[in-house]
Amino acid sequence: MIIQELIKILKEKGVNDKLYTFDGASQEDKIVLQLSTNHYANNNDYKEWRVFYFERGVRYDEKVYFSENEACIDMLNRLIHYKTH
Repeated sequence: MIIQELIKILKEKGVNDKLYTFDGASQEDKIVLQLSTNHYANNNDYKEWRVFYFERGVRYDEKVYFSENEACIDMLNRLIHYKTH
C-alpha cells in the first residue's frame, strides 16, 4: 500500500481528514505519517517512515518503518481503531 491508496481507503471508510496528516509537520491532536531521508557517512541515503500521535508537543507511540507499505498499514489500523472508540 502507498499513501495514495491509504487516502482512498480512509475516505471510503469515512475517516475524518482532520484526524491525520501526511505533510511531515507535527500537528496537534493528529496521527502523523512522516517520511524522512537520512544519510549515512558513506553518502548512501535511506528512507524512514514514522507513524505517531502528536499532542501537546509530544510524539506518542512512535513507530519507525523502512517500508511505506508497513507504515500505511499501521496508520490505517490506528485511524480505524481511533474512529471506533
